[in-house]
Amino acid sequence: MKKTLIILMCLLMLVSVVSAAQDTRFGSRWVGGSLILYPPDHPQQAYLVNASVARASDSNPGKTWDAPLATWDGAINKCSAGDSVYCGPGHTETFATAGAVTLDVAGVKTTMLGEGSKVPTFTFATLTPTDIEIDAADNTIKGGRFIGDIDSLIAPFDVDAAYFTMDGCELIDNGTDNTITWVQTDANADNMTLRKIINKGTDTAGNESFVSLVGCDRARIIGCESTGNFSVANIEFKTTTPTDTVIDDNYLENANAVDVNISTMVSCTGVISRNRLRIATDSQVTWISPTDTTGMSLFENYGVNSGGETGRLVGTASI
Repeated sequence: MKKTLIILMCLLMLVSVVSAAQDTRFGSRWVGGSLILYPPDHPQQAYLVNASVARASDSNPGKTWDAPLATWDGAINKCSAGDSVYCGPGHTETFATAGAVTLDVAGVKTTMLGEGSKVPTFTFATLTPTDIEIDAADNTIKGGRFIGDIDSLIAPFDVDAAYFTMDGCELIDNGTDNTITWVQTDANADNMTLRKIINKGTDTAGNESFVSLVGCDRARIIGCESTGNFSVANIEFKTTTPTDTVIDDNYLENANAVDVNISTMVSCTGVISRNRLRIATDSQVTWISPTDTTGMSLFENYGVNSGGETGRLVGTASI
């Protein structure tokens, strides 16, 4: 009798899981070989995007994977403050205008679902000012592959609002097409966080920087990997001095003879710590320049200027 009850209970649990996965109220579906769960206890509204689905359209409500929205911006246009957007596995878009996606609703989190070749992929093409505009506070982009497919692409992520977070994204230059600066801020972009970003520039001159910080305070750049041929630096402080910046645990490689990975400003403040830095020219020691900032502290940054060598500590030791 006990065995029968146990078997019945297991069967009921299995039926419940399968039902939840197929229930259109929750939007859960098998998409591209992956089970994508749309949680029933989501605190706000959530909108689903996947252009690879035959019935995808921005005129859909965007609540099920059977009939999702076709574009990311179409989902943002339906959002209110605090809502979420999910882009499904295999979703692709090509952007060709400035403001192709405009994040102008506060507190929206966009999550890219899928792994490997199924990661949602967005290509910047046609016009050099093509970009994603971050114009409202508290927006988050988690995951996704972003490809620069036009030479001299100016700044595909234009951050003009506070508390923007980008987490686990790939920013890739296609072939010899150089992106000038992938992430550009203005003074309104306080408390920006870039975490676990992979930036792959080109080996040919044309990149200026991976990130350009213009006057924003309390930026955090943590756990990122950036390689390219940057005429200024992988990370540059530009025009207006940023303050309280943290640059921690990154790998930065610059193939340009400018030989700088982090270009600071004399009056900036913050911490540069635990970074692995490589520049192009043997015997140069300008990984962080200038190192005589009045308020920037350096901890355990190691620089290499030639293959096969062990990194040396960067900066002047305290006495």
